[in-house]
Amino acid sequence: MFILPYNNLVFKNLIIFFVFLSYSMVLQGQKLSPEEIKAQLIELRSNPEFNSKDTTNIILLNDLGFAIRFKNLDTVLILGKEALELSKLSNYKRGEAASLGSIGNFYMYSGEAELALEYANTALQIAVKNDFFEQSTNACNTLGVSYFKLADYPNSYKFFLKGSEFAQNITKKEQLVGLYMNIGTMYSLLQDYEEALTYYDKALLLANRHNVQITKWQIKSNIAYLESNIGNYERALKNINESIDFFKKSHLKQWLAFSYTTKGGIYLNQKKFENAHIFYQKAKAVHKTLQDGKGKADMIYGLAASYAGLEELEEAEKLGKQAVQMYQKIQLKTGVQKSYTTLYKINESKNNSTKALHYLKLADALSDTIALEINKTNLKMLRTKLDFQKEKELIREQSEAEIENQLSITRWTVFALFGSLLFGYVIYNANNREKRLNKKLHDKTADLEGREIQLRELNSTQERLFSIVGHDLKGPISSLKELLKVMSNENDKEKLLTGLLPKLNNYTDHVHFTLDNLLNWGKNQMKGEHISPSAVHIKSIASGVIALFSETILKKELNIELNVDEEITAWADKEDVNVIFRNLLSNAIKFTNTGGDININATSNKNRILLEFTDSGVGMSSETQRLVYDSTKHYSTFGTNNEKGTGLGLMLCKAIVARNNGEISVQSSENIGTTFFVYLPKYAAI
Repeated sequence: MFILPYNNLVFKNLIIFFVFLSYSMVLQGQKLSPEEIKAQLIELRSNPEFNSKDTTNIILLNDLGFAIRFKNLDTVLILGKEALELSKLSNYKRGEAASLGSIGNFYMYSGEAELALEYANTALQIAVKNDFFEQSTNACNTLGVSYFKLADYPNSYKFFLKGSEFAQNITKKEQLVGLYMNIGTMYSLLQDYEEALTYYDKALLLANRHNVQITKWQIKSNIAYLESNIGNYERALKNINESIDFFKKSHLKQWLAFSYTTKGGIYLNQKKFENAHIFYQKAKAVHKTLQDGKGKADMIYGLAASYAGLEELEEAEKLGKQAVQMYQKIQLKTGVQKSYTTLYKINESKNNSTKALHYLKLADALSDTIALEINKTNLKMLRTKLDFQKEKELIREQSEAEIENQLSITRWTVFALFGSLLFGYVIYNANNREKRLNKKLHDKTADLEGREIQLRELNSTQERLFSIVGHDLKGPISSLKELLKVMSNENDKEKLLTGLLPKLNNYTDHVHFTLDNLLNWGKNQMKGEHISPSAVHIKSIASGVIALFSETILKKELNIELNVDEEITAWADKEDVNVIFRNLLSNAIKFTNTGGDININATSNKNRILLEFTDSGVGMSSETQRLVYDSTKHYSTFGTNNEKGTGLGLMLCKAIVARNNGEISVQSSENIGTTFFVYLPKYAAI
């Protein structure tokens, strides 16, 4: 077992133990100690007829490398290279795949994940080509762990799934146990604890059947952690108590410390603060002899939370600050965020509104970032799972086609025995069958392509909606709720209210504008091409929208010039035109510096009217101009006064203009300004 480094992770308080698999284990019925393997090597090489290219020698070299991986890492590389050279000289493909895998493991343990991927991929190619299921399984596991270290979670998940498929073909199930544990860990990253438990329960069932004692209790301790997160405290305590007994007897200190911290967390979730405090103190005692930054940070946080529950607030605050520093050192955002939240609650209990508000702001800022990253990761992992299932289905269909082809050939041979009289009839039938199969294949291919396009569109729409709702609405509403809570505990409410009113106003303005755009975007998705065109007087719409933003215009001291004749009238959906004006004027205000100029002009020709929205603001680069219209990206920036946006407005404008048979374009130069051009059909009076 090995604990991965925790930089790049943003996930909830999760202690992750990944299983590393051996690339050989062909000779032995059970794992041997390094001393036993060395003794076998000495005995083998003492034989006068010994040949270094003997496959037994190569297997023992790889077994020895795996056995000493935690004691003498440099020797693992030496043994792997020696085994690889001998395997190539003797054309021993299984040994070559195993040796490449051992070298990949060395680089994985050394933290050089890119090199680990290179060697493991080569090992996988050789193993798959030759149907070496054991080496294929282990190569997939190394690839999964290495991609995880690179924070490429979808590829990590994909290779763990592939490895579990290969492991189904192996008689010994130790590899499958390890893969089930790793897939369970990936579901934990998705915070899908029930699905994670499904895989950990499968791993435990196999471990019990094969009597793998150490792995069995490691599984149980992780199951306890997962059960605690979904509120099954009785089962969680049963598993963690059994694990603690085993780890104490076996002197496995790192797992014992983890188990004590997990048990403290179970009691903390139940608000049994005295019991929680006892086990966090036990974890602290064990950690004195360990070098585990993440484990110590979790233990310190647990002590802070338990002290807070026991109302020993000074000690709780001191430890909470220490937890923040430790989590920041290992770059674990979720640890920092939950520590800030605890410090906020501690200072709220101490009636220190200023410090409470400070920690609340810090926690909210991190919470928004974490929520957005988790949403994106969830969608990527879902796509990976769907792609893997589709790949499996494609392989199954190809296999069935190959079987069908073989059966067809067999039938041809049998039919040929009937003689020359039936030959023409057989040819005729075969041609007809081929045409039907080709048509069926063509229809299935077209159907699959259509479904793939629909899935991509659905994923794209879902990702934008999750990003906007989860980030741009959740943040302000949560902050508004907590600001009101702080205000309710403040004695001098009038003074605090005076200071908070501008912030409350900004939050409500942002939420109102975002909800308005979301509703229009949703209506656009449902309405499709259906609109209700009518004669729309542009000057009336423009004047109304300028009045709507009058307070913001005055605040930024902007000069607004409206050059629109009374007779200019568009033939379009009036509500749609209103949305276009609101979004484009809002953008101009947002990105124009205090004291700047905004011009709204309208002209017409025989068939169309042209609306121009010009500002003297910060402008856009060519790359930014490309991104704001990209429907596959959620792009948003802050205005000159840090006004917050959703990135939805311009996409909405583009869709609405197109739906009204119009066109929209932009010209912009950085630090000079921006002009949006909107063409709409002209109203033709009868």
